[in-house]
Amino acid sequence: MTTIRVRANVSESRQLVLTLPPEVQLGEHEFEVTVRDATSEPPIFEVTLPVRQKVFPQRPTNPALSAEFDAFERMLPELMKQYAGKYVALRNGAVVAVGDTEVIALTAAYQQPSESLVYCRLVTDQPQPIERIPSFRQLSTG
Repeated sequence: MTTIRVRANVSESRQLVLTLPPEVQLGEHEFEVTVRDATSEPPIFEVTLPVRQKVFPQRPTNPALSAEFDAFERMLPELMKQYAGKYVALRNGAVVAVGDTEVIALTAAYQQPSESLVYCRLVTDQPQPIERIPSFRQLSTG
């Protein structure tokens, strides 16, 4: 479950617009809204969101990377035996680098000269959290 806490000054219209984070899937959801007075702690407006969903990586749209994705999926049972919990980099359907992090595996893969793209992924059979890069913006009050 994800909880978002917002402190807001309620205007005469008593309307508040809330933009949900990208990990909230489209479709029907149930939200619980609790309104507290301004002197209470935690903040006065609280929305409870569904549990953050986990997904398997999506197939890339780039044809060269989608071929590497398919090779990874075919090789996954064997990769699990040898590289479970590690990141592997694939080029032309073959493992070209392995590392404890994605950066290490990609750095090693790109040190090998080639014109081909590299596909890098964590070797696991478990779904991974959706990656979210937060961005902040200042809202004007006027």
